[in-house]
Amino acid sequence: MEDKTFGNLEVLCQRIEELEARPVVLPAQDVVVDNRVTFKCFVPRCVFFGFNLMCPPNIMPAEQFKKVLEKYHVAILIQLNIYSAGFSPETCGDLSLAWEDMNHGNKVPTCNAGIYLDNLKRAQARLYDILEEMESLCLKQGYLFAAGLAAGGCALCDECVGVQFGHRCPHPFRARPSMEGLGIDVVTTAKKVGLKLDFSPGSITRSWLGLLLVD
Repeated sequence: MEDKTFGNLEVLCQRIEELEARPVVLPAQDVVVDNRVTFKCFVPRCVFFGFNLMCPPNIMPAEQFKKVLEKYHVAILIQLNIYSAGFSPETCGDLSLAWEDMNHGNKVPTCNAGIYLDNLKRAQARLYDILEEMESLCLKQGYLFAAGLAAGGCALCDECVGVQFGHRCPHPFRARPSMEGLGIDVVTTAKKVGLKLDFSPGSITRSWLGLLLVD
């Protein structure tokens, strides 16, 4: 691996920590890509499939992304935690369905679910801001091919204006392709570097994950 690749990673990680997120450096080849991940985008069919510009089939397929990933040497997995104590299906209903409704401009359920989902959406937007800033910092450090990706479907807009309405993305430098949409097995990749993800209803934290490819 080229020395340049490791030269300024400490600077990048320090800045990520300053932005209150957790960076974990890993070899790019440890990013797990599995075609079954994109298969799950439409079985059962995700609400973003075919409608969101940052999700399949509007982004490159997993096989093409694998070839791109082979060119990278190192990556930084970025974990941004969201505190969610007191929010559970028992008290707020099915939060996953509420999240889908929220991203389609529908009314969010009553009780505290709306507050939780709003915090979740704000945190996702914050992760996009972190990725955008880190890309800029990478360019200053000489990493011309640095690229940031984010888990989940892009929800910067209440409803994606691209496919359905034929408009250009209003956030071209903030919006990020879905890691899962590119075939990245986010859970397995996180486990390989010791990041714990808890999806149980009683968990008091949730995490947004981003991936910064550095080269």
